Amino acid sequence: MNANETLFQGPYDSLDLAAPINVIDFGSLQIPPDSRYALRVDVEEGTDRIIALTIDIESTSLQLQAFAAPKTETIWHEVANDLIESLRAQGVQAESAIGPFGSEVLTHGVPGDDRPLRFIGFDGPRWFLRGTISGKALGDRDAALVIENVFRSIVVNRGADPVPPRSLLEISMPAGAIAPGLRS
Repeated sequence: MNANETLFQGPYDSLDLAAPINVIDFGSLQIPPDSRYALRVDVEEGTDRIIALTIDIESTSLQLQAFAAPKTETIWHEVANDLIESLRAQGVQAESAIGPFGSEVLTHGVPGDDRPLRFIGFDGPRWFLRGTISGKALGDRDAALVIENVFRSIVVNRGADPVPPRSLLEISMPAGAIAPGLRS
């Protein structure tokens, strides 16, 4: 990070007065534009449904997904524990850690891909945001600070519709944008 870079204090809820207002609107995920990174949509095969957004900056990737949560409780810690159990059941070495956002999950690669991963999460009002980090930021503290700041810049728009807890919140293309492989 450099001295001219904005330090964010989020992730933010869309109703938070401190949330960035100059954002690219993907529905549940709103991302401040930044010329340093490439942004791509991750599409579910066979359905063309957008299931995640991925930000690539230098040699680091941050995949983002927002999920519904109950009104009265936070659930990222529980989700992180479930993630560890699920990964271990698949034969993946996974462990819990504490990082700048609280509970994290660290892996030493997943089946078919031996790159380590770092899962971070943040509980917001009736939602939680999960980030999956891979690449340079896993071994380089400066790169980690940059990608953590990107995670802090994200604005989540939960919407008012009822959504069962742990359900992926809808990600949509910004008005006027066309994504390859998506049907209009």
